[in-house]
Amino acid sequence: GVSVHCQMMSEAIELLVTHIRSTVVSSRRKAKHAELDPPSSTHIAEVFSTLAKILEDGGVPPSSVNGRYCKTSQDRAALRRSAAINLLRLCDSGLKLEDTYLTSKMWHVLSNVLLDKEASVRDSVAEELSFMLSGIGKYRHGGVGS
Repeated sequence: GVSVHCQMMSEAIELLVTHIRSTVVSSRRKAKHAELDPPSSTHIAEVFSTLAKILEDGGVPPSSVNGRYCKTSQDRAALRRSAAINLLRLCDSGLKLEDTYLTSKMWHVLSNVLLDKEASVRDSVAEELSFMLSGIGKYRHGGVGS
């Protein structure tokens, strides 16, 4: 199975992306009365960059360039799946973040996940993309959904 360390990284990625999504949507809906300020543009850019870097490096987290964590193919596949799905979630059209933060290189890296060597990664990302294109799940109402 997937190591506890990589499970924790995947959950941290999801939490970070959910926070960005919810605060961006909240700040746009409530405008001047938003309870939480969205993260800075620098922070959002770093999240986009980090997720793309995880994909580019084959599922090795930036904190593990020496290979200390996520050594198994299952760990790396789980991290690629998490990074790709959450990068797609940041590209939700209701958030309008991708035009500013997703470079053409990042689009290329993200699209390569649809050719991942692990079928489970390909399938999960293709399913997330279909949710995005259909506007269901987390993509309902142009923002954070169920």
